[in-house]
Amino acid sequence: LRDGRFPGLDKEAVVRELKDRFARPLEPQALEARNLVQRLMPYVEEFYQSWSPGDGPPHYMYNSRV
Repeated sequence: LRDGRFPGLDKEAVVRELKDRFARPLEPQALEARNLVQRLMPYVEEFYQSWSPGDGPPHYMYNSRV
């Protein structure tokens, strides 16, 4: 950082690139993935409604006692 900015980063160019990319229609694979997520979401939500992390002390998963 230099004076609170990233040297060599053109903010206007980044914003332009993002606008260009998001202005394009979604590719078929992205649409298919979105539809799959929408179809699966009710099952995922149902699963996690009954899921409980437990009452044990908080810990990182790789330090889990389970």
